[in-house]
Amino acid sequence: MSVLLFEKHFTLTNGMFDEHYGMKPYAYLDIFQRIAGDHADLLGIGNEYCDKNGYAWIVVRQDLYMYESPTPMETVVVKTFPHAPSKVEFKREYEVTSLSGKVYAKGCASWVLLDFSTLKMIKSDSVYPDGEFIESVLFKEKLTKPKNVKDDINYLCDYTVRKSDIDIYHHMNNAKYAELVFDICDYKAVEINHLAVNYINQIKQNNKMKIYKQLDNDNTYITGVCDDKLIFTSVVTKK
Repeated sequence: MSVLLFEKHFTLTNGMFDEHYGMKPYAYLDIFQRIAGDHADLLGIGNEYCDKNGYAWIVVRQDLYMYESPTPMETVVVKTFPHAPSKVEFKREYEVTSLSGKVYAKGCASWVLLDFSTLKMIKSDSVYPDGEFIESVLFKEKLTKPKNVKDDINYLCDYTVRKSDIDIYHHMNNAKYAELVFDICDYKAVEINHLAVNYINQIKQNNKMKIYKQLDNDNTYITGVCDDKLIFTSVVTKK
């Protein structure tokens, strides 16, 4: 029985970094999505499987921890493995290291498999092929659920969803929320220790969100609301 672990090398581009040579949170989340898709394809539950059944993998919650930053044009090792699934939740863990093993970032995402015809989540029975699940250490417990800071005193601005935010499922891509949050918080990428996003409702191109922001010591909480519907909550923690 094989271990459900997958790794791949990625060469980091200049556009993944901010002006202070820190790798941006968006770049990590984008790489996480890419390697998760590659692993799902390898396991037979990726794009072809979803297209055949009318399914889609959707991220509902995500945590990212950033340590020392890599450098532009560096080749890094990205590893991923799924946790044993619960009834409808599929947690997947990620790690980014140097070729010599220095840890740059770790993350975990909670995924669900959505049936487009019914808009219901698929039960986890028999979705994964046979394999040995790796026991998680860093993300054994539930992922972070950032608080909702929607309040008139926390209102910051309106954000209109751009064409460049949209993915193949016609809604704002999950990694793009990290760009929005990074633009709003007052930290350089190298100053960020932790980012958590809770994706509550989808939002489409040209929809407008009201953005709320609250500072609490080294935590910046950011919430997005559209037509009184909660879209996302998030928190960024400074090192």
